[in-house]
Amino acid sequence: MTPNYPPLLYSLPVTQGIAGQPYRYAAKAADPNQDRVIYSLTLAPPGMTIESDAGLIEWIPGQAGTYSVEVVADDGMGEQDSQEFSILVQAPAIDNRRPRITSPALTSAVEYALYLY
Repeated sequence: MTPNYPPLLYSLPVTQGIAGQPYRYAAKAADPNQDRVIYSLTLAPPGMTIESDAGLIEWIPGQAGTYSVEVVADDGMGEQDSQEFSILVQAPAIDNRRPRITSPALTSAVEYALYLY
C-alpha cells in the first residue's frame, strides 16, 4: 500500500492590491500521489472567492488596509497544506495635476466693453 502524502501549495501569493481594482491570485498545489486537489479559503475578507477546482482567488477590495488570507489545498484523502498571507491594499492613485487652458484667448478688446473668455 502506497502511503498518502499531503499536497504542497507551491505558488507565491499576490500580496498587494488597489482598492476598487480586481485582485487575482491563482493558488497552485501539487499532490505527490496525484490525488485531486480541492481548494478552499479558511480565512478571507468579505467578498473574496476561490474556485475549488482551479484555485483561482478573485476579489475586489473596497477600501485600503491589510487583509489576512488562508488558502487550503486538500487531497480528499485526509491530507492538506495551507498558505497564510496578508494583502496590503492601497488607495488608488489620484491624478491631481493643475488645470491647463488649451483654448486661444481673444487678443483684442473694446475699451469699457465687457470682455468674455
